[in-house]
Amino acid sequence: MNINYKSIGERVRAFRRQKGMTQEQLAEFAALTSVSISFIETGKKNPSLSSVLKIAFVFEITTEELLKEVVTQES
Repeated sequence: MNINYKSIGERVRAFRRQKGMTQEQLAEFAALTSVSISFIETGKKNPSLSSVLKIAFVFEITTEELLKEVVTQES
């Protein structure tokens, strides 16, 4: 199984923008740092499970929806 962390960051950015939030606002609501949000969105940092759960909670979506199409089967 492969996880495309860059895709996770792109999805976080898309949901954040859809909600009209800044990185700072998302960080505050998710109890993370704005640097962490920036690194997740740019793929410089792999989000922890805890971070994924917090971000999904803020967006009022399931983790499955946040991680949709970012996990692929190995060939």
